[in-house]
Amino acid sequence: MNIPSKIIYVAEKISKTQGQGYLVGGAVRDLILGLNPKDFDMEVFGISAKELEKTLRSIGPVEEVGKSFGVYKMRFNEIELDISLPRIEEKTGKGHKDFAITSKSELSVKEAARRRDFTINAIYLDPQTQEINDPYNGQKDLEQKILRVVDSKTFPEDALRVLRALQFLARFELRIEPTSAEVIKAAIPELEHLPKERLLEEWKKLLIKSEKPSLGLQAGLELGVWEKIHPIFIKLQQTPQDPVWHPEGNVWLHTLMVVDKAAQVIRQNEMDEKQKLVVMLGALTHDFGKVITSEEINGRVRAFDHEKMGVDLAKDFLNQLGVDNETTEKVLKIVANHMAPGGLRKSEKTGTKVTDGAIRRLALRLHPATIEELLWVSQADHLGRGPYPNPKNPDKPIWPHDYPAGEWLEKRAMQLDVADQKPKNIVEGRDLLALGFKPGPKIGEMIKEANRLRDEEGKSREEILEIITK
Repeated sequence: MNIPSKIIYVAEKISKTQGQGYLVGGAVRDLILGLNPKDFDMEVFGISAKELEKTLRSIGPVEEVGKSFGVYKMRFNEIELDISLPRIEEKTGKGHKDFAITSKSELSVKEAARRRDFTINAIYLDPQTQEINDPYNGQKDLEQKILRVVDSKTFPEDALRVLRALQFLARFELRIEPTSAEVIKAAIPELEHLPKERLLEEWKKLLIKSEKPSLGLQAGLELGVWEKIHPIFIKLQQTPQDPVWHPEGNVWLHTLMVVDKAAQVIRQNEMDEKQKLVVMLGALTHDFGKVITSEEINGRVRAFDHEKMGVDLAKDFLNQLGVDNETTEKVLKIVANHMAPGGLRKSEKTGTKVTDGAIRRLALRLHPATIEELLWVSQADHLGRGPYPNPKNPDKPIWPHDYPAGEWLEKRAMQLDVADQKPKNIVEGRDLLALGFKPGPKIGEMIKEANRLRDEEGKSREEILEIITK
């Protein structure tokens, strides 16, 4: 296992005080899976909090994050290490902070592991010898891809574990052990007492760290999680789609396919973590509007203006998650315009020329989102459907495999330098001041009019300056 040398060094220093430091939690799980975690948790047995703190300070800077019950943090470049004494936690109220925490360095590993959520996170690893202490057979569950609750009595004490279950199911493609499923269901009502920021962190892991987020989303439906906290997903399942365009079925099934395609998109393109979240949330919420616009017309299911009608529903959902304002604004702009790439390309193919101004206006409508971010979501939307009947070979249905509208729009946007930013002004204030105009509100109005002349009438910069001068 690839355990960082600094982690091993900390364990060695602790052992010299007759203590025993074990790695535990997600880092151990990831190491067993051959991954390279950056965040580590270590529990130290056999010494007091005072002795632990003294030892840690002899190694380097220590941040106290829970000194009263023996929890400390150390950083080594990109590596973060949380060190704590084994402890017992008892729920004392409804809030997420309502716990009585007692540190007990004399606890056995099995007693300490009892407060863990799932067996795959209750595996203890000695970083010096790489020996594993696995009191609840988490390694076997990991090998067999089973998600199992450690203790049915302690599990409900933190309702966030319900969402943790969903993101683990998706990230590691697990199945829930039946008894554990009932334990998880029993904890669902307590989700309403959790603060938004805790919910959002689990959503980020579900959407960004999973190659198949659909597994966690579908599990949430089957367990009854969404019925309690996000009933919009139930409505998606109840909303049909036109089988000609969406042979996969209802809007929920389409959404599951789209988020899985979006998960591929964020891995295939270079983007930062904020953009990944924008893309995944855009994919998840893009068709919310269909639940209020879908109707049958002449035997066909239609959802006219669903992209615009879905904005308020998407906004409510993002607010429930506590998504920041900038990300929310980007996602809503993408939801409102996710049909634009296909619409523009269709116009071009049917003989209606799409002007440079139309591309610029799209970039301006999207701001602070970009055409690039829109195309990532629209690509996932286009590919996340099917299969379509193959008249030439009925045994091999056709799945969408490319996105011509996206390729066309990306090329046009890049030529105009608006793929990843809003359009630049064709004239600036300094140009107008140089022409003798005085500073004031009129300058802004003239800049806006200059952009309109360019985008709607196709005027060049020279023609615009001439018009302004006259």
